[in-house]
Amino acid sequence: MLLVATLAALTSLVVGSAPARGQTDAGADAAMPDAATPDAPTSLDGVGSQDVAAALDAAAGATDDAAVADAAADPNHLVAADFTLGVSLDGGKTFVDRTKWASVFNRAHCECNSEVLLRVTIAASGRGKLPSTGGTLSAYLHPACVSSDEATRTAAFDRQLCTPVASTNDLGQTAHGATPYVQVDKFKMQALFASPAVLTDGGVPADAGAGSSEAICNQQESRRLYLAIDRREPAGPDQTGADAPALDFPVDGKPPAAPTALTVEPTRELLKPSWKVVTDPTIARYVVFCAKSTGEVAYPQSRLVQGYELASDVCPGQIAAPAAARGSQAIEQHQRDYACGEVTHPKASLDLEGLSNAGSYVVAVAAVDKSGNIGPVTPATTSALIVTRDFFNDYTTKGGAATGGYCAIGGGQVRAGLMALGLVSALIAMLRAARRRRAFRARARKKEST
Repeated sequence: MLLVATLAALTSLVVGSAPARGQTDAGADAAMPDAATPDAPTSLDGVGSQDVAAALDAAAGATDDAAVADAAADPNHLVAADFTLGVSLDGGKTFVDRTKWASVFNRAHCECNSEVLLRVTIAASGRGKLPSTGGTLSAYLHPACVSSDEATRTAAFDRQLCTPVASTNDLGQTAHGATPYVQVDKFKMQALFASPAVLTDGGVPADAGAGSSEAICNQQESRRLYLAIDRREPAGPDQTGADAPALDFPVDGKPPAAPTALTVEPTRELLKPSWKVVTDPTIARYVVFCAKSTGEVAYPQSRLVQGYELASDVCPGQIAAPAAARGSQAIEQHQRDYACGEVTHPKASLDLEGLSNAGSYVVAVAAVDKSGNIGPVTPATTSALIVTRDFFNDYTTKGGAATGGYCAIGGGQVRAGLMALGLVSALIAMLRAARRRRAFRARARKKEST
């Protein structure tokens, strides 16, 4: 209770006496200009509103401990588990399973500013706690809208931060009807990536321009949809502060760091790149890129490495693929034609087989996190296979006319090899001839004795 009183006092210092919702006085206007006014700050963190932001952020999660204890004993007390959040990228035709949300709220979809639809469904456990009719539910993106401090809620509504993104005026009927869900408005992905501190008119971030997508998308946090439920309207939210049900969804547009200490071990048959893994719990796999030193792809056929997602994959008509590049530059752009293989974390090596003996290769590695974000590649390393030569081809190239062939590892002299082969063959022939002579003589002696 002391915390609530302190927060209320802080808020009153900033906004003056707490006016009724929809009403403001001169003090409130001076501290928090109307968000609809052109010259008004559009962010709680904007110039002239730092004190307001501090008051709202601090008070948003304040909880009356006694009220929470009372609510815990209430069999009709609603919790986050009484609701489920659905996510759709196709306007509600299909909803993505929660285990795959990471691949939805990732950097590629953020850079494309993909349209996403959210849906709040009242679970069976929640339906059993609600009356058959009456009550309201509103969903907000800003925590101040469900603050346990009434003055903080009033200040947030006065700043127009609490226009609901979804609502129903008859929660009971919705809960017990054929479709027990509340449809949330469609959002652009960057609106959901944006911090609540940059909410603008209506409690929803304005569409960010392409130039600012880097700052907005480079986030790795959990966002929340706060539910204000009123079963005793117009008394206000039944549960506030940390006691208000809130549905989390992750946003992750922050690419992982590059692996380190890349080395490439050449052998007679393959290249074996190895690296030091990235110490990050979000890492899922590593993609190895390679190219011929001449800039051509190492493998004529695609290796079908699909473990990462680029904006040019998600919205090719909106974000074009990088300009045509070859070799190291193409690798830095994560071009798929140069992706030569992948391994799951924490494995830290890969055998690159089926490469040509001719020439050398450029190799680099990048980490991919569980959201499909790919990080920068390591500094490229150049290496060549240890040359393997076919003895017979080498022999005929130097003028040999005999048919047939034998394989030998390159490095010896062909002439010396032929001489050794000839000596061995002659020795074998001599031994066989000597054996035949001994056998002939033995048969002759046996015949004479008879």
